[in-house]
Amino acid sequence: MLVVLAVVLAVSIGTFMLSSFTGGSGKIYVVDESDSPIEGAEITFIKIKVYGFWNDNLETTQLKNVCNLKTKISQIQFLEEGDTVSYNRKFTSTKNTKIGVLPLGYADGLNRNLGNKFGSVYIKNQKAPIIGTICMDMTMIDLNGIDCKEGDEVIVFNHQDHVLELAKTTTTIPYEILTSISQRVRREII
Repeated sequence: MLVVLAVVLAVSIGTFMLSSFTGGSGKIYVVDESDSPIEGAEITFIKIKVYGFWNDNLETTQLKNVCNLKTKISQIQFLEEGDTVSYNRKFTSTKNTKIGVLPLGYADGLNRNLGNKFGSVYIKNQKAPIIGTICMDMTMIDLNGIDCKEGDEVIVFNHQDHVLELAKTTTTIPYEILTSISQRVRREII
């Protein structure tokens, strides 16, 4: 299974780097919502900023994306009209349909509420809707109109807008989307 969560090691937070919290003194400071160190404190609590998000959208747009979740198409199948896919035959093809199987499921942290065309992934900058119920170890996607092959890269998210879209679709917050990625997913620090 090839599923990768890439994390940028040198995380840029606003206009300063994470290492600047030490102020060159070796101490680490608590930072409040105004990004000002709290006098006398020697621990950092920078919250969701380390993931490239903050409490308001304007500030989030000034932060850098720090993680990507991607996988590859493991199989491509062709359905005929009336064919079904997924648990309880949740998806029924209304026409001849090209579908892809991804080696990523809810056990990897993909929220099951994204199934049944509520969520999408990206292949070559094109949205591919998730079809059927997300399974424990795999997800099926609609590939109609997308020129792709087995082994092609699939982006679940690689930008704050993607994470915000996933959070909105699943009625949660970006922090939950980012922290729910399980330990089964291989991490690459770049």
